[in-house]
Amino acid sequence: FKGLTETNFGVNVTMDRAMLVTVLYRLDGSPDVSEYENRFSDVSSSQYCYNALLWGSHNNISNGYADGTFAPNETLTREQLVTFLHRYANYKGYNTDVSDAQQVSPFARESMCWAIGAGIINGTSSTTLSPKGSAVRSQVAVMFNRFAGGMTF
Repeated sequence: FKGLTETNFGVNVTMDRAMLVTVLYRLDGSPDVSEYENRFSDVSSSQYCYNALLWGSHNNISNGYADGTFAPNETLTREQLVTFLHRYANYKGYNTDVSDAQQVSPFARESMCWAIGAGIINGTSSTTLSPKGSAVRSQVAVMFNRFAGGMTF
């Protein structure tokens, strides 16, 4: 990450799509992109993010939209953020297995997604959800506390 200026990081500035791809490109060491082609109709070589977008496109990190645009100045959504990060992790060969999340029973999938999203339940490790594991009293107490403290009645 670099600041918006020498003295302003922009902590509350909304991130756009080009900013994130530029950060990932820099994280990867800003590799040479001279052999890559521009696939986006709305990106020109004069833009600060040009090399990053060529790199991201070439490496299947930033694919853009079906109409051939990337919309570099469009606000980055949280779902786009995790998609770019997931693609970058795959590009780098990092383990992106979601562990045992597929083991959640069909009847519980919607509820489990809700509980995770609401911050009621977490995994038993950074890569394990343990959906079939037993719930011990301390875990249930923590979940009830989160549930009661976060719900509006």
